[in-house]
Amino acid sequence: MADTLEMIGRYELLSEIGRGGFASVYLARDPLLDGLVAIKVLSDNFVAQADIRQRFISEAKVMRENATHGLVAVHDIGEVENRPFFVMEYCDRGTLQDRLDDLDEPIDIDQARTLAKALSTATKGIHKANIVHRDLKPSNFLIRHTPSKNNPPVPGLLSQREELVLADFGLAKILDTQTSRLTLAGGTPGFGAPEQFRGDPTITVRADVYALAAILVSALSGETPRTVHRPDGQAFSDKAFQATGVLKKGLLRGLEYDPKARQADAVEWLSSLDVGSDHSCTTTKPRLNQGIDKPLFTRRSMLRASGASILTVVTSVALVSSPFRFPGPKIIGPRTGVLGDEAIFTIDGSSRATWTIDNGNKLEGRSIAILPESPGRYRVEAATTLRSSVHLFVVDDPENVLRIVGPGSATIGESTIYEAEGSGDNPSWIIGEKTFTGSTVELTPNSIGTVLVTLSDSGLTTTRSITAIP
Repeated sequence: MADTLEMIGRYELLSEIGRGGFASVYLARDPLLDGLVAIKVLSDNFVAQADIRQRFISEAKVMRENATHGLVAVHDIGEVENRPFFVMEYCDRGTLQDRLDDLDEPIDIDQARTLAKALSTATKGIHKANIVHRDLKPSNFLIRHTPSKNNPPVPGLLSQREELVLADFGLAKILDTQTSRLTLAGGTPGFGAPEQFRGDPTITVRADVYALAAILVSALSGETPRTVHRPDGQAFSDKAFQATGVLKKGLLRGLEYDPKARQADAVEWLSSLDVGSDHSCTTTKPRLNQGIDKPLFTRRSMLRASGASILTVVTSVALVSSPFRFPGPKIIGPRTGVLGDEAIFTIDGSSRATWTIDNGNKLEGRSIAILPESPGRYRVEAATTLRSSVHLFVVDDPENVLRIVGPGSATIGESTIYEAEGSGDNPSWIIGEKTFTGSTVELTPNSIGTVLVTLSDSGLTTTRSITAIP
């Protein structure tokens, strides 16, 4: 397949937005309907492998034939140069994993109650259709924008106009059928139920209940679950369960080693948590970031920030090579940091890059970690087939870190407010070619694309890319 391919069928490819071991996902435009879609394409390496090809096609059919409110919608399926693909709705708000990574601390009990409702709402449809997903985890819950404000908000995670939807049905299994819908062992370590890794042929939706409980305990405790292989095994430490408070009993039941001891499905799991009861017995921790917004600099999500002498290089991740080439690369990492803290920078959608720090140091890999020797501005450049760069602004006092607080996306024709944090009373803003001053700025995009918002104050500058969506 040609490197310069720009179309799949009638769809115009815009950028790569995700890549896994078996497939890549691209953002594309449907010129017929004048809208954005996501296209999942089987990787070239697996085209000749009949079992993986069948799994890929089965994933699309499961999602299409069992469409429910909580699933990503599949619009089309086809082949391009012998590689199967399917076209899905584009969920523009990222994943639940993204939101959890960008919190400064684990969620509290009240947030967990509402998150449990959102998880159950997204999952109960497939359970009613007698489908077990087998790979429920935060990164497989996408976030979809909704026109109405009918959804219960989860402070710091989801707004009233956002909902969770399920994706990635590559391991899904339809129960009570004679078709071979994948009976192989598999799942994500930690979130997968014990019976999945034993290759148990009698797996039921109770395996998904285990994953739902693991997701919620992990979000409450900040602890990554461990894979359980024995009846006396435990996915989390005792300390982690202390954070679950009044939800502990229902969550422990969901994590039982014996599937029959767990709740029957997502609806019963939610009911057992008693999320509708009086909250007066719970204590809500003060949040550092109560909005749905992702701060540019968070100690937990980007490990720590900074920029001149190299401390370490993060091991690069080997990924399946993509036959498509797009403008880029996109650099993921902080724009502001504190002296003495590490800053992690990663290439999105590329296996390796050559990195250049403005002091002349060069590194190879998908991710790098850097550490500054003094406050100031540092240029970080990444080169693959093309080059791009970002600037890291380092200060010696954490209170001086500039942040642009606001959503990562803004709806076309609607006003979205962005606030300056860590600045004086009258910072400067640049949006496009216009300049503003004040502690807040209003953004009203008029077309799909990326809007660059720059905030400056007292010699410090930070920049944030905002996605304009329909």
